[in-house]
Amino acid sequence: APAGEVIGLVAATLNWSEILYLVNTARISEVADQSPAAYAVLIDERGLALTQPYFDERELMLEHNLTDTGLRAAALAVQRRNGFVAEQDLYGHPALIGFAASQGYRDFRGSGWSVLVFQRAAEAFAPIRTLRMQIMALGFIMTVILSFVTLLLASRIAKPVRLLTAVTKAIAAQGDLTQRAPVVSDDEIG
Repeated sequence: APAGEVIGLVAATLNWSEILYLVNTARISEVADQSPAAYAVLIDERGLALTQPYFDERELMLEHNLTDTGLRAAALAVQRRNGFVAEQDLYGHPALIGFAASQGYRDFRGSGWSVLVFQRAAEAFAPIRTLRMQIMALGFIMTVILSFVTLLLASRIAKPVRLLTAVTKAIAAQGDLTQRAPVVSDDEIG
């Protein structure tokens, strides 16, 4: 086909209920009070919330522009950036918020939408805290074991030295050069 000539049309329909279902049920985990510790929100190119967490009673969807609320993650996502930030989530909890802009495919630039994934900081850092406690416990156990082994080795090394010291003191006190130290091993210390 000559350059610039239209040779066809491709159309697609989005099943919005499927998109809502996928985003709103993207629940990674819950905290003790059964509220989600992680959830996702889809925003458009201006920062307008296209979805809202399934548990939220407020009307966020198509009502709130998340960039206007000061949410830094939304502002960065609108700039088509990918990454994460640590800030307050939509409900005031300290959180890690990951964001990714749709990239499109080949000549299609994408929808301009971005997804924000919120995870409470306490939940996100829980594995690190657990690992830290395990390392501290292992360090304590290793310290106790190494201390015991060190004491055992030190007493085995010191025993022949103490015997030699006792014989040396006896020789010095009595002047008896016929005294002999017992040989308990074949090494340098005896």
